[in-house]
Amino acid sequence: MKNKGYNLLKSRKFWAAVVAIVYCVIYQFWPDWPIPEETIVGVVATVVSYILGVALEDGLSKKNDIDFRGFGNQDKE
Repeated sequence: MKNKGYNLLKSRKFWAAVVAIVYCVIYQFWPDWPIPEETIVGVVATVVSYILGVALEDGLSKKNDIDFRGFGNQDKE
């Protein structure tokens, strides 16, 4: 059980979701926050896109045993 909690705290997706939730909660309780609503929607949409991209990357690399993080960084001969 300790391992799952530790892995959650190391997760990039988890922290991205926390940032998006914090933005939404702050705007909900402080509507005159100096950041416009369109900017908040943009940030949350970007975070959701990031989470989906990382999840897709993780899922595909586990399914095919491929590490996509180094893709495109090979030396060209």
